[in-house]
Amino acid sequence: MRTIWLSLLMAAVVLAGCGTGAKGADNGLQTQADMTVRQEETSMEVETSTEPETEGTIRAEFSHDKIYMSVELPAGWGYEIKELDEKQEGDTCGIIFGPSEQKEMRYNLLYHSFYGICATGVTIEELQLKNGTDIRRYSEVIDSTLWRDIVFEYDKPEDERGTYVLQYYADEKLTEKYEKELQGILETIVVSR
Repeated sequence: MRTIWLSLLMAAVVLAGCGTGAKGADNGLQTQADMTVRQEETSMEVETSTEPETEGTIRAEFSHDKIYMSVELPAGWGYEIKELDEKQEGDTCGIIFGPSEQKEMRYNLLYHSFYGICATGVTIEELQLKNGTDIRRYSEVIDSTLWRDIVFEYDKPEDERGTYVLQYYADEKLTEKYEKELQGILETIVVSR
């Protein structure tokens, strides 16, 4: 019963009913669940927003008011921008990315104006990346699916109330396949101003 409750709670957190103006969307506004279905049906757009730091990579960047995030992606990876819908309170926005050849593996680097997690049965690790960034990693495996939230810890400006989180869930074996690349990508993520 606890596993079912946690599954539902995690799904609610990840798929919170937020509008999105994903580039390339047919109708311009879709829910996160619709975006996931769309990603399974189409390949990701590949865009370059700024000059990458390493040749052969692309830098995805999102900025809105006081919200900022960027990530450098290896060759063969793509991304979409999830725009902020200012009409909805508690909304999320950010960058959804993943390997272009593997539509089932998507990482969601999101800004949540309100973020929380039920940690019952979840492994919590406080880690520091090689670049000095502190993260808190929440992980749980449910029916061979790895659910993971990586929360970026930093000194927030007084007027910033949200949380930056990298969220993903997929088959354990699939996530293991991309773990080495993800570790390199984590080192390139920049959040806040």
